[in-house]
Amino acid sequence: MSLFGELIDDDALLGGARLSTLAALVERHLGYRRQWFAPMLGRLAVPDRELAEVSRLLPGGTELGVTVINTGGAGGLVALAHRTIPGLAIEAVESPLRDLDDLESNAARVVAAAAELPEGIDIYVELPYAPGWQAAAELVEAEGLLGKIRIDGGQSGQLASAEQVADQLSVLIEGDLPFSAAGLDQAWPGDPSGLETPTRHGLLNLLAAVEAVIDGAEQHDAVNQLQAGDHEGIVATIVGWDTATQDRIRRRLRSVGCRQVPDLIDDLVAVGLLAPPT
Repeated sequence: MSLFGELIDDDALLGGARLSTLAALVERHLGYRRQWFAPMLGRLAVPDRELAEVSRLLPGGTELGVTVINTGGAGGLVALAHRTIPGLAIEAVESPLRDLDDLESNAARVVAAAAELPEGIDIYVELPYAPGWQAAAELVEAEGLLGKIRIDGGQSGQLASAEQVADQLSVLIEGDLPFSAAGLDQAWPGDPSGLETPTRHGLLNLLAAVEAVIDGAEQHDAVNQLQAGDHEGIVATIVGWDTATQDRIRRRLRSVGCRQVPDLIDDLVAVGLLAPPT
């Protein structure tokens, strides 16, 4: 399905869920690219401070497309514009807004610095859910950049509520700002920690919510989709999407960040949306 083509970015290097050394994680990612689900893979996300080390770990002759996570604000983007890293093709850059007291001005600085980057690089601006984020999103869209939202809570570790996610989806889609979403490690909302409340959102619920908002649904309908437990109904809906519908969704939702790619692939296989070759 074109719906899942190059959708799943590998966020294993971004901490939190890191289970092994950097070398092992890079090797694991390269292994994914030799698997049957490689067409579903997007890019490896690499913090800017680890670019050189990842480069050294690559086998000779490798050229790996990556998303660079900018940790240095506007200045970090300017510095990145002048870097060449052997073996790595910088295809995208993500830059989070840090100044929660003035997100719009922060966005303006990031946008200005992003102009230093070579053409052809996708530039995502992470939009924290804080006062002024809508104005920052408008500025990002006006300058032709892309948005990013975190639905896993980011550094706080607190899951974004369904109401928050639905609000951000509504603003981004109505404002025609394509975006990525970080924190999609499984197909369904779940509780892998054993707590009473979900600690993860689900990819398939998110896709259903995005489609609903595109189709003009009210925000509370998107909340219902994000929380829906009718797995069979959601799968049936997704199976019924034609190519035009899938393309409309992917024009908005460019990628999702996942720390455990095989687990998410297994979920999609289990419900029949993906199938390994026989």
